[in-house]
Amino acid sequence: MKKKILAALALLLTLCFIVPAVSFAGIDDVTHRVQDLAGLMNESDVNSLRTKINKVADASGIEIVILTISDITEWQFLGADDGPYYESDQLMEFADDAYDYVIDADGESGDGLILVINMDEGNDGDNRGWWISTKGKAIELFTDKNLEYMEYQFKPYLSSGDYYTAFATFIDLCDKVINGESIEPPKEPFDYLPSLVIAIVIGLIGGLIYVSILKGKMKSVAFQKGASSYVVPNSLHVEKSRDNFLYMTVTRTKRQSSSSSGSSTHRSSSGSSHGGRGGSF
Repeated sequence: MKKKILAALALLLTLCFIVPAVSFAGIDDVTHRVQDLAGLMNESDVNSLRTKINKVADASGIEIVILTISDITEWQFLGADDGPYYESDQLMEFADDAYDYVIDADGESGDGLILVINMDEGNDGDNRGWWISTKGKAIELFTDKNLEYMEYQFKPYLSSGDYYTAFATFIDLCDKVINGESIEPPKEPFDYLPSLVIAIVIGLIGGLIYVSILKGKMKSVAFQKGASSYVVPNSLHVEKSRDNFLYMTVTRTKRQSSSSSGSSTHRSSSGSSHGGRGGSF
């Protein structure tokens, strides 16, 4: 009897170690929210990002996932035995499918977004890319303009190889967007402003000097209160007059449409509607 109890305990302990190592297709395990399959960060950084992303996602109900892969063309769909293959220019399709078939596999995580990083250098070294795929409520929250602002702020870290800072910045921006905070990047300082002021001052001084010189040469001209001195008496006779219409000016103002500040959408292979943005880095 004791042997059976010990065997059962041993089996239970074994399962405790095996289950967390299963592929992140199980949405119940929140470690799926940061999956560094390309090995861009150490374990400490990954765990730090998971803590950060879990806090935002759990509080908002908006699923947020970061996934890095090494090669989109040879990597079977999220580690499955059978699955679709993708060409190097199909990162958008891959990101959409990753959300539909893995993150939202149970149909209960339809509001969220995934950031996919593809580290495939390819033969010419320019296949590295990123794509953000949004779904459900996240499409309305993460508008085209918001995604553009986000790219402006986290993409430079991707390009420089500082992946942890890139992903931490991405999570912070997601939190701000979800909470309705502004994420508009700061405007570039006007470095040319001092030079512009100096040029204007020099121009004014030079103009005043030139006008003063011209004025000094006009001593023969006296100020007149009217123009009568320049008109020969009874020399002007107006026999008839008419008005001629020459031209007109039409000013048009563009009418703003509701889509100008919204999100562009497309359909994934599953038929779901997705928004998103991406490119190379």
